[in-house]
Amino acid sequence: MKPRQRLDLPYTVPRLRFDLTLTPVKMSLLTRLDEVLVHTVKRWLHLHPSTTTHLLYTSTTDGASSLPKFATEMPIAKVAALTGCLESDDPVIRSVAHGAGAKGERAYWLKAAGLPEPTPGSRHKPNWRKGEGEKWNSLEVQGVGVETWAGRLSNHVMRNALILRESNYIGLLKLRTSTFSVKATLARGRRNLDKSCRVCGYMTESQHVLAFKKDLRIKTHNHVCHLLARCAERGKISFQTWSNL
Repeated sequence: MKPRQRLDLPYTVPRLRFDLTLTPVKMSLLTRLDEVLVHTVKRWLHLHPSTTTHLLYTSTTDGASSLPKFATEMPIAKVAALTGCLESDDPVIRSVAHGAGAKGERAYWLKAAGLPEPTPGSRHKPNWRKGEGEKWNSLEVQGVGVETWAGRLSNHVMRNALILRESNYIGLLKLRTSTFSVKATLARGRRNLDKSCRVCGYMTESQHVLAFKKDLRIKTHNHVCHLLARCAERGKISFQTWSNL
């Protein structure tokens, strides 16, 4: 299977979430699951081991992989389920929940995940993926330019296998974390190495690849237009126009 096909398995993650929500587990197990999952996904995507995990956890609308983080998601899900039982309208469910120690278990997960005490009737779930994106953007090296490419419009093509090839998808992930194998990346921490582009000679290779120069941005734009035109001719994508645009 291709890397993106492995990431998009429709039943694996929901099954894990269901079992982990309803069965008694410890935070150490969830943390270990996250470590194994991150290591495996990096191997699938041929990413460098030093690639930040924020790239994997941030939402796909911001150009990342939207990978589940069990150590964060499961405590939120467990707190929501336990709170629903403790505040149920059915007196039998409330009685059973209090008798089974649901209140103490909820306190454990609140403390383990650093979550605030839920107010009665509240069903608000924290947007932890947004926090991952902010942490990624704050990184000095791998977070450069993240905020520029954030948003659904800029990243719609990232998960569309009909438009973007696997090699291009993996290359984009590496570019967005500054781990792509260009001179500027390979020379990091080595001041005496040449970082100039092997094509133009007056820019760094990372700047050339990212098309910082105006004529390079135009060429990139034209390449994307031709790519979309070819996909439309083959019937892989369709376009819809709005009269109010």
